Amino acid sequence: MLRREYLGREHRIPSVGFEEELIKALGRYLGLERALGVPPPYVVALTLLGVRGMRMGVGHRYFHDDDTAIDRDDLVIPETLVEDANAEPHTVLRPLFDSIWNAVGWPASPHYTDEGEWKPEG
Repeated sequence: MLRREYLGREHRIPSVGFEEELIKALGRYLGLERALGVPPPYVVALTLLGVRGMRMGVGHRYFHDDDTAIDRDDLVIPETLVEDANAEPHTVLRPLFDSIWNAVGWPASPHYTDEGEWKPEG
């Protein structure tokens, strides 16, 4: 998902697929921790390596004046603490996603409702 070119054209980070895959992965990891009997707290961290110049792909219903590219080679996102073993993965990841969106000029991920549910345009 984090490739620079695809079929000879600039490739943007596919925002919905990117977030969706991370949400699924965290769900599996939290399930594994529960199955193994590992009690919280857990720390979730995310770092994107080699991403200078990459841009986030967004759906057609979103408009933004500043199509900002990531300005550093490695985007190190502040970690978050998970204190509830049954936490919803999309809720845990929201501040991390918001940090990535901040790096490309957006105030937050556009894929969340006002109520905090992950609901990308479909």
